[in-house]
Amino acid sequence: LYRDIELEATPDARIDYAWVRGDFDQKTAEIHATVASAQGKSLQRPVLRVSIKTVDGSPAGEGSQDIVLDDPSGMKEVAVRVALTNFQAWSLESPKLYLADIVLMDQGKPVHGWVERFGMRKFEVRGDRFYFNNKPFFVRGYGDDFVYPITLVSPASRVEHLRHLKLAREAGFVYVR
Repeated sequence: LYRDIELEATPDARIDYAWVRGDFDQKTAEIHATVASAQGKSLQRPVLRVSIKTVDGSPAGEGSQDIVLDDPSGMKEVAVRVALTNFQAWSLESPKLYLADIVLMDQGKPVHGWVERFGMRKFEVRGDRFYFNNKPFFVRGYGDDFVYPITLVSPASRVEHLRHLKLAREAGFVYVR
């Protein structure tokens, strides 16, 4: 193992996983959560509540979704769309982030929580041009993205790097100065 490991004690009914997909043009965030409930440990009136804030703590939006745990596996995918009232686009120059506080509620009481950090940005190709946050974006450069699973670092060999650059050029990458 080469990364930290976390263990979390969770209740029988819990948020098993959560993630956020931003819709830059609509200025909304779609929060996806997998809710798990152990068999025989059903919730009475489960609701997924989401509160979004900027990293500095300013409110940015709220939403909730009733949950029907009808799957025999005890798992349910839930999505909540939240309009961002305090919209801040993420960029390299200004990496604005949000925190989505996701809480599984039952009969108005919190059961389990999850916090997910995310940014709102859009990267797309229109015709032969790149656009970032709906503005033209010029991409220049080349990155040596070869993966070295044994050493985790690139080899200290000029010959090996030249071989990788040759492979990249054969694949259609062009070096521009």
